[in-house]
Amino acid sequence: MASTGPSVPAANKDCQKCKFRRIPCDRTQPKCRKCISRDFDCPGYGVHLRWDQGVASRGKLMGKCVPVEKEVPSPLTLQPTPIFNNLTSQLLRHFDQGVATKLAWVDGPGNPWRNIVLPLSHTSPTVLFSHAGSVDLSDVFLLYEYYYTSVFINLTRFDPNDDISENIPTHGSISFFSEYVRIIHAVTRAERLRSTPWLNSNIPRLSEVLDETEAAKDKIIQMGQTMEFKSSSARCDFEYLVYMYYHAILIYSHRVLSDDPSDEFIQISRDAVLTHLSYLSRSAYFAHNLVWPLFIAGSECRGIPSLQETIEHAMLNIMQLSGSLDRHRVLSFLKTFWALDLEPGVTWIHLARANSVNESFLIV
Repeated sequence: MASTGPSVPAANKDCQKCKFRRIPCDRTQPKCRKCISRDFDCPGYGVHLRWDQGVASRGKLMGKCVPVEKEVPSPLTLQPTPIFNNLTSQLLRHFDQGVATKLAWVDGPGNPWRNIVLPLSHTSPTVLFSHAGSVDLSDVFLLYEYYYTSVFINLTRFDPNDDISENIPTHGSISFFSEYVRIIHAVTRAERLRSTPWLNSNIPRLSEVLDETEAAKDKIIQMGQTMEFKSSSARCDFEYLVYMYYHAILIYSHRVLSDDPSDEFIQISRDAVLTHLSYLSRSAYFAHNLVWPLFIAGSECRGIPSLQETIEHAMLNIMQLSGSLDRHRVLSFLKTFWALDLEPGVTWIHLARANSVNESFLIV
């Protein structure tokens, strides 16, 4: 016989932490993922009880014996009251235009992002309330940035034990290049497997990677049609960047996966990267995204001083626009590669692998 008792209010099905933070709880058993992802102690679900009147002999529960519903403080009492004045606006503008474009970080025990910013995001009322009712886009952004950075660091680390997880959430407006990044990751992993055959893992075929790259390019172009840009020229610049990555991935894939790469095909893609670079009306919009396609195109400019000059000029322009970071070492590596007298068929990968023991990795 069906129970005729009162139904449990929907709010009581959420964990108390999510209720307090005023965010949707995923109600995963035994603890919700929202709490676990932020290292919170999930209090569980349903009504929380506290003792009232008399049994406990000491501590906060002394004299309590009857369980009653625990009172949860209203989040309204903690609402932040930020003051947005002219100085605040100037500081935010400076951060947006002069600082954020130059940020790059590598995970590690002493990383300020992990030691300062992330703990702040877990405790600051301002940050907590900014997530209220959202779909946790901040988590998507941080996880994607971590994945993106890890993939590009791994390009020149040559560690056969690839422990970078691909299982990350994505969102079109935040991670629109995620398809490209996954392909670059797969090609890098394939290079490690080809160099360590005892790992006995399947290596993707070049034709499969090329098909995936073509599909990724079409998908990103389509996504770009729904994005809001500052101007029509900015939209065009975005598409030029998409094609620069597309051709850089083609070059990288051929160098890694082909036993007999076509020099003509690679030269066509190299020239396409540089052509689309010349089409950019405002390289400042995407300066921090240009390093990798320029690096890959630059690795195909040995013996061609005019193209080397184009790559060097573009790299110096990037450093001027968005900070030098590791880019001066990337350019120095390319210039060394251009100057060396190498046997035919020796690529930048061979040179980087040969020097990976003596030199710290590049952040490309």
